[in-house]
Amino acid sequence: MATLDEIRAAIDSYPPVLTSGALMRIAEKEGWREDRSEGGHRVFIYPDEPSYGHITFKCHQEGADCNRIVTRRRLTEIYQPALDRAAEDAERQERLRQTINQLESVLAQCEADFSLKAHRKLEELQKRIDQYESDCLDECEQTMQQFVDDCQQGALAEKEQEVQQLSQDLVLARQQVEQLQAEQRSLNQSLSVAEQKGDELRQSLAIAHRTVETKERDLAIAQSQIAALKQALQEKEAQIELTKNQAHSRFVRLKRSMMLVCFVLMGLVGALMFRAWFSAVPIQR
Repeated sequence: MATLDEIRAAIDSYPPVLTSGALMRIAEKEGWREDRSEGGHRVFIYPDEPSYGHITFKCHQEGADCNRIVTRRRLTEIYQPALDRAAEDAERQERLRQTINQLESVLAQCEADFSLKAHRKLEELQKRIDQYESDCLDECEQTMQQFVDDCQQGALAEKEQEVQQLSQDLVLARQQVEQLQAEQRSLNQSLSVAEQKGDELRQSLAIAHRTVETKERDLAIAQSQIAALKQALQEKEAQIELTKNQAHSRFVRLKRSMMLVCFVLMGLVGALMFRAWFSAVPIQR
């Protein structure tokens, strides 16, 4: 794919007036094959593009009248890849922008859902812990009160067994409380990891935004360079048209001068013939 500098160099390489030498250099460079079957014109066949047909250059001595569509097609071949690349960049940037928007919406929804679920789970665990502690305290107070009453009634042996069972229940309750607290800590860690992932995604989105901005600046620069290139092409076409008109004017003036010379020569020939005829006729006295 040609760069903008190569495109400008290729445009500048076409001279405004094609002499015979310049025409042959272009033909050798482009790989055109010359065909002399068209009489006085010089016909070149473009081998790589059969759809172009043949290209005719009308050469007149030191100047040349070139079919402009040939030069325009050649220049289009050179800078068209730059236009295609700019269009592909714009399309990729649009797809990237849509993907970023989708990621932002998905990230926001995930953060909201996870935060809501985490808070609900924490509230539920806290309520269960508070309720369990309250139930255990109430049950212990009731059991102790019942134990005092039973002891006063003389059922000490049975109450000792119940005290052991109550101690086991208290140990089990503490284990369950510790398990719930461990779950709470694990949930807090998960929430912290999720927040860290959210920060990483935000950083990735910021980098993607900067990449899009850089691509947009590159696209704007490429578009301005292409606009300058098109303007240069129009100036070259105008210069070729002006050169063509000047050559035509010189040809018209030369034609008129030749006609005037012909008329003068015809007048001289007529005068000489008349003089010769007049000299040949005898003078009557």
